[in-house]
Amino acid sequence: MRSDLRFFIDRGVGSFVVPNGLRDAGWSVVTMDERYGLQESQASPIRCGSPTLQRATKF
Repeated sequence: MRSDLRFFIDRGVGSFVVPNGLRDAGWSVVTMDERYGLQESQASPIRCGSPTLQRATKF
């Protein structure tokens, strides 16, 4: 497992079950609500992406 990778979890994926499952598996995770706050994450489009921050979203 690469220790430099982090997952950015979109609100549509969930703020608890999926992030906590990934954390329990040893991954570094940040949710949209954790990063931007609940109000901001719902108010405007969020740009995300870098070589070490992978976005998980629901289509």
